[in-house]
Amino acid sequence: MLEFEDRPEDDIEPVHQPTTSQILSSIDGSVQSQGIKVSHRDWLDMGSEGWQSTPDNVKAAAYQAAHATGWEDARLVEVMLGAYSHLTEHMMKTTMDFLKQLAEDHPLHIEEIKDDKPKVEIRRQSKS
Repeated sequence: MLEFEDRPEDDIEPVHQPTTSQILSSIDGSVQSQGIKVSHRDWLDMGSEGWQSTPDNVKAAAYQAAHATGWEDARLVEVMLGAYSHLTEHMMKTTMDFLKQLAEDHPLHIEEIKDDKPKVEIRRQSKS
């Protein structure tokens, strides 16, 4: 028989799951950190006003920026379905297929910029 050590409940740390709003903000932050200044609805929600006014090359860039920062299609779909009741799995599959095609049509070129300058400049004080 297995025996478990009794632990007071105070020692157990609760697991805090991020809210949908926090996850959507994380998606926005990931994309915007790559220089693409759009909201998730501008490129992930075909039914939004933002989608209609966002150029295809910007949607493609946002999609590629999300992937570059670790977001996968399945997770993007899961978050959007949980956040917006008007979206369906079929709509999100269509959106992802469309974004993949846009990404092929408008590839994002990522350049690695190396900065050889030190972030902190150290100056020696002259003796007076």
